[in-house]
Amino acid sequence: FVSTTVLVKECIFVSNTSSVTYGELGVNLSDCNTSIQACILCNHELSDINGQWEDLGGNIEVDDCDSDGVCDYYQIVANPALDCDGDFKLDACEIAGGSEDDCNDNGIPDWCDIYVYETSPDLDENGVPDDCKPDCNGNNVPDFLDILYGVSEDCDENGRPDECDLADGYLNDCNSDDWPDECNQDYTDCNANGIADFCDLENGTSQDCNLNDIADECDINDGTSQDLNENGQPDECEPDCNNNGIPDFIDIIFNPELDENGNDILDECECPDTNGDGFVDVNDVLIVISAWGDCVPDQACPADVDGDGSVNVNDILLVISEWGGCE
Repeated sequence: FVSTTVLVKECIFVSNTSSVTYGELGVNLSDCNTSIQACILCNHELSDINGQWEDLGGNIEVDDCDSDGVCDYYQIVANPALDCDGDFKLDACEIAGGSEDDCNDNGIPDWCDIYVYETSPDLDENGVPDDCKPDCNGNNVPDFLDILYGVSEDCDENGRPDECDLADGYLNDCNSDDWPDECNQDYTDCNANGIADFCDLENGTSQDCNLNDIADECDINDGTSQDLNENGQPDECEPDCNNNGIPDFIDIIFNPELDENGNDILDECECPDTNGDGFVDVNDVLIVISAWGDCVPDQACPADVDGDGSVNVNDILLVISEWGGCE
């Protein structure tokens, strides 16, 4: 018996089908010792070779990724431009398979556009050709360059020109000065409604009864003002008809007798206009006289101008003391 070693060198294995692997791709070596060197395995891997053999090195595993019957390796050797990054894989297949990006659809991987052929600049060095970067204002200049060279402002530093943020509503410009509200030096939004406080006050969305340039609800929320009756108005803005420095509703809470008729107006401040015509005159005197005596419980008694439950001389005197037009 003579042991024989066969050297297989500089050959090509292309899509071989082995009977040992039942019709699957593979190479079957038997009945001899085999050494393989500097061969090209097209659409194969070294592990596809069955039998006893020795790898002497220099073997290359390549594909036929486009299934044209020609090994990618030979296509690349014949035309190196088909593999711009030199990894022995067709660029077209890498793009189709998603392992390389081609954002501008020119059939060249972005990496090669930037670094090999220099057909596309990448000024911010993020690995994406500049011609693929956002251009929200449609001026054919990437947004980052508009911002970098001062063509567009980016006051909130989000990498997007302010004019685009304003156009799509991401930023607001309630006072129409072409400058985002959020970037004004005096911008506040104390009630967190997404509208600058100065616009809330200007358009009436918020009130500022105490004229401190702060929305009333914010004065109340931050404790600058009290709102004991919880009506959304600072107490210092509530009516104080007798000018005693205390809101009328507080006077009434602590001294209910000051509002005998329960209409939430201090009796001392009410106009004794018994017929509601806006004037205190002889007609009111006549109404008081005609209703002389005690008021009927639970019924309106407009002639009882002092609210004591009885129409008498005191009511006549109040009418006379307030003679004229009601204020």
